[in-house]
Amino acid sequence: MRIFNPDLKIFTTESLPPAYEHQIRSFYRMEWWDSYQTDINPPLGKPEYQPLNFVLVEADCLYGALQVTRTTIQHRGETYQCYGLGGVFTYPAFRKRGFGAWMVRDATTYIQNQADADIAVLWTQDHNVAFYVRNGWEHTPHINMMIGDPIKPYQSVENVLMVFLSERAKLNRPQFEAHPVYFGKRAW
Repeated sequence: MRIFNPDLKIFTTESLPPAYEHQIRSFYRMEWWDSYQTDINPPLGKPEYQPLNFVLVEADCLYGALQVTRTTIQHRGETYQCYGLGGVFTYPAFRKRGFGAWMVRDATTYIQNQADADIAVLWTQDHNVAFYVRNGWEHTPHINMMIGDPIKPYQSVENVLMVFLSERAKLNRPQFEAHPVYFGKRAW
């Protein structure tokens, strides 16, 4: 039996090797095909979120990837530096080997080590909630995360998971739970 021996590497969007970018985009096209209905070659991640690409690779073979993103959000008169995870995937041939957990744990540790980080947010479907909880995130069903038009936002239908990082964010957590949080025009 073959031994899998990948390395976890981090790249900005500009420094991401084309071989890895191609494989990430190919997975996105298969899994999240609706994103490609208007543009067959959109950027990987939204530039305004300053994405960092965490890639698990062996030579030119991509096992999986995710993006760490960041933005600022306003809530109840406070400004918070918000980090998050998005575009998390492992190719089917490499699943059930702990590779996805490795990427999520390392990316979460990266976020936790950012001196300016107040909170971290990710969105996911029901079947992924337990995975993220096992890897350092908290399911926050009582926090209403709003996205869309700031005048008439709508509540995200996906599960919101968060990590409260700074002491100020931890202290203000009741404000997040009691009042809807406007994230922005779109999620990660």
